[in-house]
Formats: sequence, C-alpha cells, structure tokens
Amino acid sequence: MRWRSAPRPSGRRLRAWLASDGSLSRRLDAAFGGFRVEVVAQGVAPITADEWRALGRPASRRMHVREVVLHAGGQPLVVARSVLPAVHAGMAWRAVRGLGTRPLAQLLFAPKPVGPHAVRRHALGPVRQALSLHVDEALGRAPARRAVWGRRALFVRAGVPLLLTEWFLPAVGRRSPA
Repeated sequence: MRWRSAPRPSGRRLRAWLASDGSLSRRLDAAFGGFRVEVVAQGVAPITADEWRALGRPASRRMHVREVVLHAGGQPLVVARSVLPAVHAGMAWRAVRGLGTRPLAQLLFAPKPVGPHAVRRHALGPVRQALSLHVDEALGRAPARRAVWGRRALFVRAGVPLLLTEWFLPAVGRRSPA
C-alpha cells in the first residue's frame, strides 16, 4: 500500500488500537460493551484513486462498497469502508453482500487471522459525505478541520482483493483494547 508515513499517534491507547490485529469488533465489544454495526451504505459505488491503487489497479473501476459505523458503549467509535471489485462481490467475497449488520470480521478472521495494517493519519475524505451526520456528532461538529487516525488492510481471497479502511473516532482512545 502507498500510504505516506505520518507522525505517530500521541496516545498510547490509540496506538494500541491501531496496532491491534484480529477482530476489531470483538475488541470494541470487550472494551466498551454493547457492540453493534450500523450499515450506512452498501452497493456499487465510486472509489478514490488511492483505493484503486491499493487494490492493485483492477481493470474495472466498478466496485462494491460497504460503509459502516461501529458503535459500542452507546457511541460511534469507528467508521469503516470496505471496497472490492463488484464482479467478485458475487464470487470470492459473495458473503460480503449478505452481512447486513454483522461485522466484516466474521468473514475475515474465521479461517485465520490476517497480518499487519498500514497506519496513517487520515482525514475522513472518502466517507465524509455518506457519514457526515455520525462524524459531525462524534467529532463535535468540526470534521473538516479535524483529522482522525485510520488504518488500512488488504485481504485477498482466491486472488481477489478486499480493501478495508477503518477510521478511529476520538472516543476510541479513551480506553485500551481488551
């Protein structure tokens, strides 16, 4: 992935969240309780040039996109966006379409844990419009000027990439991952 290096997050708790592997949904539930997934959008949608490059520059730019907000402890904590070639949303990654409000982790970590994430400080650009109400609320009405930390991972199943980007809202850094 081509994420540029960024300064290190200042809080040790946030650094621990960003470095954690395995199921983020399980960790959020253990640390905050009351975990739930809110699906904001799912279907064929445009992606950014950065996402296209991270997916390995697929021939088709027709992509299946799923945008969710992960809530726990009664508050939004993580904004997540998964992207995969639309043609493969019915094949190698067909279960993504039927997830509903179940976490993506049920597909990603069932067979085996997946490796490290690329981490960088990232403004909420790609999901800003679709999630503006949640983001505005979680960031205290200043999302355009305030960046949040995010991480990105590329998963491959049967040769088909799925790109997952997660943005950690400020409340996450108030507790350590369980």
